[in-house]
Amino acid sequence: MNTIKKRELKKAKFLEVLKDEKVLGNVSIALTRSGLKRTTMYKYRKEDDVFAGKWDKIVIESDEKLADEAEFQLRKALLKGNITAIIFTLKNKRPGSWRDRKEISGVGGKAIPVSMPKTEKWLRKLLKNEKANKK
Repeated sequence: MNTIKKRELKKAKFLEVLKDEKVLGNVSIALTRSGLKRTTMYKYRKEDDVFAGKWDKIVIESDEKLADEAEFQLRKALLKGNITAIIFTLKNKRPGSWRDRKEISGVGGKAIPVSMPKTEKWLRKLLKNEKANKK
């Protein structure tokens, strides 16, 4: 078998394993399961834009499948009353009421940052402006 044909078979094998439901776009697992070398596959990727495009497409689609599954599992946990799932959902679906970081409206409707270094800087600026206005 010639070198080009071997190369194309390796690419095809890698892509097939990469999109497997048990691998779902994880390159390290795909390499291990296919018995191919990382340096070789990245060399092929660099040399072949079509191969790189197929690789990227599989990874993107796999990420979407994983996100869908995570949302499904979160929904199941939420419906079972899992408190962590409840808190996570509220923080993400209703951030105005449930996020950890709050913003406080200040003078002129400007938001005051709540983290201490930013708050201290904001307060110093506010005091400086007030002193300047009194003069």
